[in-house]
Formats: sequence, structure tokens, C-alpha cells
Amino acid sequence: MLSAEVGRAAIDFLIQNSGNRKNIEIDFFGGEPLLNFKVIKELVAYGNAKAEQAGKNLNLP
Repeated sequence: MLSAEVGRAAIDFLIQNSGNRKNIEIDFFGGEPLLNFKVIKELVAYGNAKAEQAGKNLNLP
């Protein structure tokens, strides 16, 4: 199951390694990550905040 710690690390990695790209995207798919919807909601809020701080647009379809 996806943990908040692993999810935050993945978001941080994406933002830090996205270079000068303004638009970045994260997709959650499959059964296992969605079993812990509380963590997904937390990661969406975290991702939006971190992207805003970095001056990026985060798309979470």
C-alpha cells in the first residue's frame, strides 16, 4: 500500500528533477494505491503546495 512518506518523496523527486518544465503531472492508478484514499488526499494537498512553492503547475487528473 502506498504510504504518505513514499508519496511525498516521489512528489519531491518529480519537482526537483522537472527542470524548467512549468507543467508536471502525477497519476494515481491501479487498485493498491487507491485503497488508502486518506493518503491520496494528503498527497494531493502536499503536491499542490510544493508545486506552488516551486512555481509549477501540478496536474492531478
